[in-house]
Amino acid sequence: MDAQAGLREKLKKIEALVEGAATDAERDAAAAAIARVRAKLEPAPDSEPEELQFQIADDWSRYLFVALCRRSGLEPYRHTREDRASVTVRGTRAFVDGVIWRQFTSLDAELRAYLTEAALKIIREEIHADASDAREIAEALPAPTPEPEPELLLEATAKSAPPKRWFAFGNLIRFNRRLARTATRTKH
Repeated sequence: MDAQAGLREKLKKIEALVEGAATDAERDAAAAAIARVRAKLEPAPDSEPEELQFQIADDWSRYLFVALCRRSGLEPYRHTREDRASVTVRGTRAFVDGVIWRQFTSLDAELRAYLTEAALKIIREEIHADASDAREIAEALPAPTPEPEPELLLEATAKSAPPKRWFAFGNLIRFNRRLARTATRTKH
């Protein structure tokens, strides 16, 4: 059932309440309710359908939002090369924000609570009975060891290792190859 059909059904029930109202206060309350439902049914004259984009990163929440859009008669889509978290809907902002998004936020909270409870139940039964969060420890972590200063490090390595020769047979071969490459590049 789409949203407009649900609103029309609600309007019929409220009109039945107006007919059966015993006091003036009941009739006034029912008439105000009728006015609110009719306002939802009739879009504002200046509201045209527009492209509304939502970013819903959680898979379960995105599935729920897409299902609510489809149930209301809107077709959610995603443009080519857009992120999977993107969901675009073409509709009036008042309808999408007022009806679909409000339904989504309330149902999403219930869905998350249900999925969390189901996951914890499975973890308790199949993996370990204690599925609580990790405990906090009030102790301070040990202080990091200070790194030696660069000058001291150079002095320590200079004393322990003999000086490196800049000339070695491998260096000479690499130098000759580099010269040969640059010589071929600079020829005109």
